[in-house]
Amino acid sequence: MAALAQEAQVAGSTAHPGIRRLLEARLDQPLPHLVFEYVEGPTLDDALADEGPFHPIDVLLAGMQLAAALGHLRGRGLAHLDVKPGNVVLRDGRPVLIDLGLARPLGEPPAGGHRRGSPPWMAPEQVRRRPASQAMDLFALGAVLYELATGTPAFEVADQGPPERRWPQLAGPPPAPSSRNPEVPAALALLEAALPADAAEADRLWPSWATPRLGAWQASTMARPPLAPRPA
Repeated sequence: MAALAQEAQVAGSTAHPGIRRLLEARLDQPLPHLVFEYVEGPTLDDALADEGPFHPIDVLLAGMQLAAALGHLRGRGLAHLDVKPGNVVLRDGRPVLIDLGLARPLGEPPAGGHRRGSPPWMAPEQVRRRPASQAMDLFALGAVLYELATGTPAFEVADQGPPERRWPQLAGPPPAPSSRNPEVPAALALLEAALPADAAEADRLWPSWATPRLGAWQASTMARPPLAPRPA
C-alpha cells in the first residue's frame, strides 16, 4: 500500500504531454488501485523489435522530447529511475514515459537500501544504491538513445556471474555506437560520451534544465512529424 500511495503522489504531481497521466487513485477500496490514461501505441521495445534501429533524426527528436519530460519531473523534485525502452510508448509516434512505480524525490536514498531498477539502463550510482539524482535519469536516457540508434542495448548484462558481467556499466562506457551500427553518424558519438562510469558527468552533456531553451525545444518537437522507425 505504501508503494502504491507513493506512486499516486508522484503521478498526481505531474502534468506533461510526455508523461502518462494519473486519472484516479482509489486507495480506500478493498482492492486499492490506480487508474491511468490509456496510451495507445507500441513501446520503443516493440518498435525496435519490429523495425530495427531508428533514423538518426528520430533518435535526436526522441531524446529532446524525453529530456523535456525528465526536466518536468526534475522541476518537481523527482527522478523517474526506470527509463527504458519498455517504459516509453509511442503515442501517435511521440514518446510518452510510463510507469512511475520506482520514482522518488531527488536526494532520497533507495527504500531499505535495496537496489531497484532495470539493470541494462541503470546508472552506476543507481547500481551503488546512491540517493536519487537527475544524473541517473540522464544516464538511462543516454542508454535508451544508444539502443534506438544501434538496435542493441548499450550494456549486455548477465543474471549471474562476477560483478563486471552483471553490472558492466561500472567498468566504463559501451563500445562506440558506430561499431554496433556503421550507419550511425558521427554526430551521435554523443551517445557514447553520455554514458560515463560516473553518471554525474552526464549533466555537462545536456542543456541546463534552468534555461527557457528546454521549453522551446518541447514546443518545437511536439509540432514536428511523429517519430517513426527506419523503414526496413
